[in-house]
Amino acid sequence: MENSFKTPFSIVGIGEILFDNLPSGRRLGGAPANFAIHCSLLGAESKVVSSVGKDACGREIIEQLKAKGLNTSCISVNEHPTGSVEVKLSPEGHPEYIINENAAWDYISLNRQTLEVAENCDAVCFGSLAQRNETSRKSILQFLDAAGKNCFKVFDVNVRQHYYSKEIIENSLKLANILKLNDEELNLFQQMFALKDKKLKAIDYLLDTFDLELVALTLGDKGSVMVSKDDISLIKAEPAEVKDTVGAGDCFTAVMVYSLLCRLSIEEANEFASRAASFVCSQDGATPRLPENILAEMKNRQKNTLQK
Repeated sequence: MENSFKTPFSIVGIGEILFDNLPSGRRLGGAPANFAIHCSLLGAESKVVSSVGKDACGREIIEQLKAKGLNTSCISVNEHPTGSVEVKLSPEGHPEYIINENAAWDYISLNRQTLEVAENCDAVCFGSLAQRNETSRKSILQFLDAAGKNCFKVFDVNVRQHYYSKEIIENSLKLANILKLNDEELNLFQQMFALKDKKLKAIDYLLDTFDLELVALTLGDKGSVMVSKDDISLIKAEPAEVKDTVGAGDCFTAVMVYSLLCRLSIEEANEFASRAASFVCSQDGATPRLPENILAEMKNRQKNTLQK
């Protein structure tokens, strides 16, 4: 993963884009879209590869992305309805999702322009949810195949309801060089691959078996772990008054990826990602702009790293 430094980086989130129907109202969502928005807020040239419907919701999604400064040229339009998800929050702010089926993002299509984006991107983030439909799964795999050899290919698992299989998980792990997952997803992997060892041993198994270069594990209010083949970082989460946790994991992934592209160490990437995710938990909505002190510290670390 030796990416040459470029400003801005070209970063892509590929997969579902939709509206989350929260108790507080409708909000733009979908893990790849949240990831791309956070990368854009960090200063990257960020794109979402997905599909929306020929309906008012689809037009609104395009308008909202443009208002956030994202390039929407890789979002196709089809005859299916724009995706939506019913989100219920527990008293602790943890979300429960009911995801509609046969949505526009189940039918993602790629054109020549989108494949050129793949060939030149520095990082792409994908998950398991958008692979529930064969059409989108083939498009995601085609995009990953077209991506350059030095591209960060980040599998942010994002298990939802029954929309995953061992085959999808294994194929995604084989295509990725970075894995990001949460505690519940690691437990699922341990059952799926019959791993009876403790968490760090299970992570080592995933690193070695699938030739990954980095595994990032988020542990909610307990913090996060990042493990590479020759390094490990354990960070305790900053205390936060949780409003809702929607988008916190996507922010973690975005800050991690951006930090690694800036050549920061695993420890630094983990520190910034953890702090950013804690901040998102304290805010309404999935994609608030990070505090200036975090952004300034990241910029200074980046500058110092590049001067070495």
